[in-house]
Amino acid sequence: MVCKYFVAGITAVLLGSLVSGCSIKTGYTGSGFFVSGDEAGLKNGDFMPEIDAVTPGRSTPGSEIKISGKFKVPGGYPAAAAVEIDNGRIPVLSSDSSVIKVKLPLYLRAGELKVVVVNAGGRSAPASLYVAPVQPASLRLASITFSDEKRDNKLAAEESGKISMSIENKTGAGPAFGIKAYFSCYPDSDITFPAELVVGDIPAGEKSTVELPLSGGADLKNGTVTFSVNFSEKNNSEPAPSKVSFQTKKTEAPDFQVSGVQIDDCVYPGDSNKLSVGNNNGIIEPGESIEVKVAIVNKGAGVSKKGVVSAKSGVQNVSILQDYSASLDSMLPGAERMFKFAFRLEKKYVGSDRLPIELVISDARPRFNKTIPLGLRLGKTYAKTQEVIVKGETGGVAGPAAGTGDDLTEIPKYATGDRPNACAVVIGIENYRDIVKSDYAAADAKSFKDYLVKGMGFREENIKLALDERASRNDLVKYFDVWLKNRVEKDSPVIVYYSGHGSPDPVSGETYLVPYDGDQNSIKYSGYSLKELYSTLKELPTRKVLVVLDSCFSGAGGPRTVLAKGTRPLVRLVEEDSGNLVVLAATDKSQIAGGYEEKQHGIFTYFFLKGLQGGADTKNSGRIYLGDLYDYLKPQVSRYARTRNIEQDPVLKTGAARLGEWADFPLAITR
Repeated sequence: MVCKYFVAGITAVLLGSLVSGCSIKTGYTGSGFFVSGDEAGLKNGDFMPEIDAVTPGRSTPGSEIKISGKFKVPGGYPAAAAVEIDNGRIPVLSSDSSVIKVKLPLYLRAGELKVVVVNAGGRSAPASLYVAPVQPASLRLASITFSDEKRDNKLAAEESGKISMSIENKTGAGPAFGIKAYFSCYPDSDITFPAELVVGDIPAGEKSTVELPLSGGADLKNGTVTFSVNFSEKNNSEPAPSKVSFQTKKTEAPDFQVSGVQIDDCVYPGDSNKLSVGNNNGIIEPGESIEVKVAIVNKGAGVSKKGVVSAKSGVQNVSILQDYSASLDSMLPGAERMFKFAFRLEKKYVGSDRLPIELVISDARPRFNKTIPLGLRLGKTYAKTQEVIVKGETGGVAGPAAGTGDDLTEIPKYATGDRPNACAVVIGIENYRDIVKSDYAAADAKSFKDYLVKGMGFREENIKLALDERASRNDLVKYFDVWLKNRVEKDSPVIVYYSGHGSPDPVSGETYLVPYDGDQNSIKYSGYSLKELYSTLKELPTRKVLVVLDSCFSGAGGPRTVLAKGTRPLVRLVEEDSGNLVVLAATDKSQIAGGYEEKQHGIFTYFFLKGLQGGADTKNSGRIYLGDLYDYLKPQVSRYARTRNIEQDPVLKTGAARLGEWADFPLAITR
């Protein structure tokens, strides 16, 4: 007959031997040690571990003790042993056949406790150990707060948030051990969170901060939830339970509608970007290709998420030309964007006079997808510059078309407040004295100045606006070296904006702003170098200086760069050291800066100001920071430029200071 004895938790392998003529084997099964042999040859208790002494007999948590006795197994081999104190296993530091050393856990309760040794021979009789009490901890929950990524103190559906807790042991005489926090939510809501957090140990006189991550689900409703938190601590010194309540917010749906439509049926010989082919009478007729501009407005209360609009035809004889789509990503309520596409109406078309062309709008959340019949009519006269009212499936009637022209003039009401010591120099040079004009530069500068005053809190008297002939080289020197230096204080926010031509020196590669009286053939002497500009701005007493450049310096052509005649079209440019300045430039050094003809602005400036209008407030926090603005305008500029066969990628040059003083300074506060 074979008998087996299992002892769990011992982690060594023992060698087999023969004892008293009985076949005996020892080993490790994965769940514990075993001893097996012929029951007739194994005397009960032959290999039972025995404790002779525990020293010192009086100890404190965290100290080492020695257990002396007999701890052998069959064949005389010493057994790896486990030690239990107060019915709990503790780690063994070392063991042999007569001595076992262990370290007492820090969280042992005080009083007389029982020590037991367990090995392959069985369990020893218990021995006594007196554990002196540790100095008590004194835990309190110093703070418990809720925050969300939009910073409106509400957890919205599909938004992340957190509960932050600070637990103190400031007045405790001893440390706290093994603290855990347990969370529950009432009422039950579509919020994902871990039910338990490990806080760990907190020494006397210190504190620990932990965060509970929260994730609002798609089905989260409007309401208020309360999170309860309870604690445990190894020595029963846990803080008192607590609660924190906050509001929840359902996902508000964006509602895209058509607010206006314009068509173009003119022929543009030699212009590969224009796909219209017609008789220019403003009437959609069979046999024509029509370009369509559609103004799309978000009439809903929600923000779009990775929204995209495209055009689709429902019949074969009405064909959409090319694969048109446009981004509606992060469109705020009330925001409007233009979508342009072209279609071909075959001569043999004989269908309804209401053309089966639809706008297909998709969102990262499929429940917000929708299709809008565009309502274009065959044979109807469309004036290119007139308002066209379009009724869609939504039942709403659209407002006026955005059309061409400046849609930046509708500056919203801001809550930024007065910034009495903020200063700015704004330069826009469109009509140069001796060189080709820089389209829309003056409009750029005027609009930028308006946003400084009405949206960013700058005072009129602290802004120097210089247009065309008021921006000669001598003027620039005067504005930067005298006017600006006489106004800037230690904590002044300073913005320098330039819209106009840039040019490289074809010999040195140094880059220059081109003043009103500048000449690209002698740019070294007639231009104002970026090196000189940065050097002057670094001398200001403030560290909060932002340079915004809607220009380019590559000499590669385009509306905002010039190069000396007879020189290479591309120059190896020198990267100027901006130091602690923050520079936001329309392009990288090898690209050109383009114009947005429909909006009568530079592409870069248009999206910069659209961001300040609210487009860059993607977190719906009511505050627009420089980092948010750059994250918004860079993809917008790059995407639109590619539709014009231009590579233009704005660059944020932050120098050694990175965003520095601008990181926590809102450019505009919308509410």
